[in-house]
Amino acid sequence: YPYLLFATVKDIRLANISKTHKDCHHCQVWYIIAFFSSPIGAFRPLQNLAEGAAVDFYYEGNLVCWTEHGLEMIQCVSYNGTYVGPKMGVVTTDLISPDGLAIDWFTQKLYWTDGETNRIEVASITGEHRKVLIWSDIDQPRAIALVPMKK
Repeated sequence: YPYLLFATVKDIRLANISKTHKDCHHCQVWYIIAFFSSPIGAFRPLQNLAEGAAVDFYYEGNLVCWTEHGLEMIQCVSYNGTYVGPKMGVVTTDLISPDGLAIDWFTQKLYWTDGETNRIEVASITGEHRKVLIWSDIDQPRAIALVPMKK
């Protein structure tokens, strides 16, 4: 079944949107970014994001990556359907207002926009080999989408 991954201002959620659901208000929604905080393994969602902006999923690596306004970083967490790993700061420097985010599954690259630096950048999924792609004739870039094509 397909799932919808989305960020709100305060959390990241996953919804089952299988074809059997006629409309979205019947979709079951889960908090997926989570951690275990008690000795008995109680599930608590990661809430209180600084201000969730964008989210994407890297299928082959089982990674959920997101941006938050106010944190000036891009973070990822491993998620395989049941287990949620620790948060990792992937891009942590020279960001002011990261907004749009897109992952290229074919090249394992992460693309993002920054509305304050007026740049569109790219790095490997681990944050290495960072490069500015577009920085002139652009004003406050926001959303970004990829159209990956296999050769």
